[in-house]
Amino acid sequence: MSRTAAAWALVLALAAFLHLRGLGETALWQDEAETAVLARRVLRYGLPKADDGTNLVSQNQGLDHDRRGLWSYSPWLMMYASAVPIAVLGPTAWAARLPSALCALALLPLLFALSKRWSGSERIAWTAVGLTLASVPWLLHARQCRWYAAAALLSLYLWWAYEEFLDGRPRARLHLVAAAFLLFHATFLVLFAVAGGVALHFLVCEARRRRPARADLRAAAAAFLALAPGFAYFRVFARAGGAGGVPVSRLENLRELVGGLDSQVFPLLLAAVAVWAALRTPRMRRPLALLGGGLAVLVLAPHFFFRYLVVFIPLASHLAAETLGVLCPRPVAAGLALSALLFSNAWSAGTWLGLLPVAKRDLLDMAAELRRPPKDAVRAAAELMGREAAPGELALVSYPDLSFMYHTARRVVGGGQGRRAVREEDVRWIVVRSEAERVALRVDWSRFERIELDSPDGPWGNRPDPGIHVFRDRPDAPRAAVYRRRA
Repeated sequence: MSRTAAAWALVLALAAFLHLRGLGETALWQDEAETAVLARRVLRYGLPKADDGTNLVSQNQGLDHDRRGLWSYSPWLMMYASAVPIAVLGPTAWAARLPSALCALALLPLLFALSKRWSGSERIAWTAVGLTLASVPWLLHARQCRWYAAAALLSLYLWWAYEEFLDGRPRARLHLVAAAFLLFHATFLVLFAVAGGVALHFLVCEARRRRPARADLRAAAAAFLALAPGFAYFRVFARAGGAGGVPVSRLENLRELVGGLDSQVFPLLLAAVAVWAALRTPRMRRPLALLGGGLAVLVLAPHFFFRYLVVFIPLASHLAAETLGVLCPRPVAAGLALSALLFSNAWSAGTWLGLLPVAKRDLLDMAAELRRPPKDAVRAAAELMGREAAPGELALVSYPDLSFMYHTARRVVGGGQGRRAVREEDVRWIVVRSEAERVALRVDWSRFERIELDSPDGPWGNRPDPGIHVFRDRPDAPRAAVYRRRA
């Protein structure tokens, strides 16, 4: 076995451990369950029906589907991808999350090839792969039944196709159209950011040197024809003003983006060094422009969540590796600079402004979770209901209602479904996260008994967002509970 093959065997074995270890130990949280429940509808109906006559999948007051009852709020790619392992392995959290984890593994060779192409260095490419695997936000999002890892993989595919296009390769335009189509059907907002960054780079840096050819115009027309039905069906332009048509503050988007970028993706002090290095090192300019252009487009988005930055983590890992290589050409200095990036926030502007601690603990936190995942209130409640609830019993769930649809296969009402006709005498189970939510439910609580669960009270769905995700059990946390109608 060659040294390169042996290195890849070790890297992929480590990556498989990081992405698959304990993948099904916690229940799906609300957004994951949305994808997974619709994946089960795909298996039953061939299409993602929002309402199957028993449960309505909605987080927007029942406005997520078309007149035929088909899901129309977000693209369908990951629903079909998740349906395959669910059909083979059953409706488990592990099966639902498997496609995303496999996308994260498939991304690594493509990242290596693209990083080597940009830098001309295998050392830089290996470092980029290593930094991606050492990114805790990346690992958390890649282990989700959602579009994050698939969109990152397709973003790299689109950047690779752009490189092929600039090199004049004959099938590059076909790859650009295919990458744009697939990325749209994973998540169209990320397509705007990634393709927008590519377009900005081309217009600023390439357009003056090359006139459009007929093949370019044909590719543009093909892309338009391929994407137009999706734009119309998902009402993309109608949602440009934000949720409910309420205008959003681009300054707020900028603040959230800069904060997330500085603390989790590409520290601002290192980014400043990258800009300086790009002035001396022309090969760094294109990937830096792709990152900067993509982020600029994200600022203009109708809303912003950290998850939109996740697709840029592999690209940022390449730029960080290249920047440290230019700044610290000697191995000892490079090792120290890399250690400062992995184990401290020394490269982050937020540290020097007093917004971030000096030391980073996220790698230790991730190791603790992989060793012993935290107990999960949703899983504990779902297991109780699975043992004791009869088919057809009604559960009233404030949040996360979609998680209980997936894990219990019972009738569930609540969450963001909007007004649903429910008779109190039909309610067998109630799940709330706080006393405040109890007050909002108009039921006779004396007819329900409180059952404590073998789990801390929270989180009810462990989101992957930095600052929100729970890595360890809190021994001092009160016990979670559900309510069951008294016999």
